[in-house]
Amino acid sequence: MAFWSEVENRYVCYYRNWHGGKKDQIRRIRRATTTDFAAFQDEGLMEYSYPNGGAPASYEHHYVNGTHPYPRAPHQYMALAALFQGEKAETYPLFMTSRAGSLVYDRLFPGPYFKPAAEIGPQIARSNFPAENCVQTGPRELSFYVGHQYRSGANHLRRYALRLDGFVAVSPTNGVGELLTKPLTFAGKRLTLNYRARSNGKVRVEIRRADGTPVTGYALADSVPMTGDEIDGAAAWNSGADVSALAGTPVQLRFVLENADLFAMQFKSQPNK
Repeated sequence: MAFWSEVENRYVCYYRNWHGGKKDQIRRIRRATTTDFAAFQDEGLMEYSYPNGGAPASYEHHYVNGTHPYPRAPHQYMALAALFQGEKAETYPLFMTSRAGSLVYDRLFPGPYFKPAAEIGPQIARSNFPAENCVQTGPRELSFYVGHQYRSGANHLRRYALRLDGFVAVSPTNGVGELLTKPLTFAGKRLTLNYRARSNGKVRVEIRRADGTPVTGYALADSVPMTGDEIDGAAAWNSGADVSALAGTPVQLRFVLENADLFAMQFKSQPNK
């Protein structure tokens, strides 16, 4: 998978490579870059970061990687890869991410990103291969395509749909929960959220200084509850939605979710841009 990276200002390629001795070779992913698409410079094998500090499985073949920049956040590379394992050559799709320039994939889910419904039919060897990556197919929709029933007369591609920016979500396990970010700096005037509040649900946001103290006027008590289902909803406080006075200053964001899911956040200079 090769592409032009506007963030790295060069071509980037991720490709499959055998790694290890003759008896324990596994399929790994390597990264290489070039400025002219003629002479690629190898940068090494990609490593993997697993959720909750979990150790990688002892036998994992990453057969295809599907790595591309996500158009709505080009510094973030999304990978719908395929894990290939077992004597029956079973495969299932993985969801991984990597930052531009990084040699590490974040494995956000320890298992399959999705499992095909039983009515699709038996998934024989080398089925469930994602076809490249996601594309936006509507104002609120992403689509990705997966091959099923490989090496059979019923071999076909099937479309699956996701919420826009809806790859993962922060969802409280008992109805109410909190998320506190690491200290970060931002540029822009508004904090927009992609969220879904269910019946009687809401999202509130507090902005804290790097030392953990709430910023005056942006404390949780000042937050205007966000309800409904929005792809690009602006967070607001009693004083309004403008956060430009805090731009460039290290802050932490505290999200309090009640019967709600938080999919993504972004600081913007102007609404809907």
